[in-house]
Amino acid sequence: MHNIAGHLNEMGYRKVMPQWSPHALTDYDSAASVTVYEYLLMQMHEQEFLTIITEDVL
Repeated sequence: MHNIAGHLNEMGYRKVMPQWSPHALTDYDSAASVTVYEYLLMQMHEQEFLTIITEDVL
């Protein structure tokens, strides 16, 4: 007898975090991830000055 976790596993899902996610990303999901990563990298470089100030205070 299968449980829900077994069915999700058979469908190609795996538990990475507290939620189930598909093992293979679609092209759309991959492109969206790249967009988010690029945005976060840009934000990190733009706010580097603030990071230096807060680290010096600590």
